[in-house]
Order: sequence, then structure tokens, then C-alpha cells
Amino acid sequence: MTTAYTVSKKESGKRLDQWVTTHLKVSRKEAKRWIDAGNIRIRGKKTFIASWELREGDKIDIVSSEKRRSLRYLKVYFEDRDLLVVEKPPGLLSVPEIGEKAESLLDHVRGYLKRKYRESKGVYVAPLHRLDSETSGVMVFACSTVGKQLEDLFREHRIVRRYVAVVAGPVEEEAGTIHRPLEKGHFSGGRKSRVSKQGEKAVTMFRVRERYSNATLLDVELQTGRTHQIRVHLASIGHPVLGDKIYGATLHALENRRQPARQALHASLLGFRHPGTKKKVEFRSPLPKDMKKLIDQLRGI
Repeated sequence: MTTAYTVSKKESGKRLDQWVTTHLKVSRKEAKRWIDAGNIRIRGKKTFIASWELREGDKIDIVSSEKRRSLRYLKVYFEDRDLLVVEKPPGLLSVPEIGEKAESLLDHVRGYLKRKYRESKGVYVAPLHRLDSETSGVMVFACSTVGKQLEDLFREHRIVRRYVAVVAGPVEEEAGTIHRPLEKGHFSGGRKSRVSKQGEKAVTMFRVRERYSNATLLDVELQTGRTHQIRVHLASIGHPVLGDKIYGATLHALENRRQPARQALHASLLGFRHPGTKKKVEFRSPLPKDMKKLIDQLRGI
């Protein structure tokens, strides 16, 4: 959904973030998030500069999206007073994004806890990490300040995070490690990350599980957790994730069959030391039906 505005004479000379703060009735920090997310367009072009000086007559579009999947029920793997471990299906946001009015997994987690504990005002819940909208798999949320300590382990890369990915082309190596720094930003084609010497350290490990005539099934493990890390790293070595609309490509051998409706990437395992009990725990998520079907198709080529 797009809402159009025209800058008035009185508003001329204002900074963009000030204008957004006034019109959307949000804080300056929230206004900057709208701008950073690419939801503000001036004269038809996305603008990421909060200090941009507006002129009388400027046409400003505020863009939001509502085309997202809803969730019928919440699949819970683990729950105690500190943590809630759940399954995120593909096509659902992990947490609300600026400009998005659709539901997110965080909304469903809040709703689940409110119903369970009959809290009408609200409950404490905090996201500790994210999965891309099209990525499926296991996620963990904090339900207490003790649980939120797990955030430090994510920041220090002391969480075991494994994924299953189907990538384009035959990967020749049995296993490998990708050491390529990643820079976060707003780049062409909707990219939010790219390989760059100016970027932050990023390390991705992979191992071949199965090879097909024109694709490969990989087990992938993150050593760091940068934005779109797996997708960018695999694309950078010539093997983008199948179905990835930003960094990837379609698979020609499947043109007469059904192409992947989303990127073939699944968060299969999450392991860490529980911040409350101090015990090591692991949670596994089985491959979803759509990825199983894709693999069956590839086996038949």
C-alpha cells in the first residue's frame, strides 16, 4: 500500500526524518527506521538519507506491504519460564518490519503466551534473532530477562546454527569454509548485504549431503550471523540458493516443472547453553514439505 503526500510551503526546508516524525506520529528513531527500510520515496526514488532537505512541491510516497502469510497455529518445540522455541514457517516475518501491517511470528508468540497465561495487558517476550521471511525453521524467543541473556551468546557467535540449503549447480568440494567479509547496506536489486573488504568478518561452513545433475543439497553452519550471510556467501562462490529472488536464480531443468516458490533454505538446528539452567540444549526442525518435494524432483532429473 502506498500513501502519497506533497510537501507544503510551510514544510519546505525540513529534514526528511522530521517530516516523517510529524506525519506518521512516530519518534525520530522510528522515523529513521522507516527511511533505512526504503519505505520512503521522494519523486519516485527511494531515499535513505534522514537529513535530506525537503522542498515545496516534493512528492513523497510512504510504502507499506500487506501481502504476507498468516499462521494458523504455533508449533512449539520447547517452553519454560525463560525461553520459547518454535517453528517459523516460510512466508512469515520473524518480527514486524517498518511499513509492514501483516502478522509476524512475534505477534503469534505474544498471542500464544497471552492466551496461555490469561494475560489481557501483555506478556514479556523478546526476539533474540531473525530468519528471513522466506526461510523456515527453528527460532527462539526470550520470555524473561534471564532468557534475554541468550542475546549475548548470539552477539558473541556462541550459538550453534545449522541450516539445510539447496543450491544451484554441482558443488565440487565435499566441504568448505567461506571467509568473506560482508557489508550491510542498501544496494541494487534490493540487496541488503554484499561481499566487501570494508565489511565485517563473516564465516560460513558447508558440507555436501547430496548432489544432483544441476543442483546440490548442503548442510550449512554459521560461524557468524550477518545479514543474509548464507545467501550472499553461497551466491559469491557461484552456487546461489534455489528460489532466492534477490541473490539467486531459477533452475532451468525445472522450467517444465514447478520452480521453488521461495528460497530453499531451512534452519534445521539451534544449539546453546540455557541461560537459566546452564545446560546445553539442542532443538531440531525437520525439513518442510515444500523442500522435500523439491529434493524429490531433483532426484528424478
